[in-house]
Amino acid sequence: MKALVFKRYGKADQVAFADIPRPVPRPDEILVQVYEAGLNPIDNMIPKGTFKPILRRCRPLRN
Repeated sequence: MKALVFKRYGKADQVAFADIPRPVPRPDEILVQVYEAGLNPIDNMIPKGTFKPILRRCRPLRN
């Protein structure tokens, strides 16, 4: 499947589409197919590192 990903903080060229494996949901999860998505201005600021100090404190939902 296609995903919009960024691997490191930086300029807009660090964000790109990539083919990634389709996730396998756990028994208590569902997989949702998204046809379209919108981005907010804040979504553009995250890869630039604007919120890096805040996001560093956040933990991923699962490993």
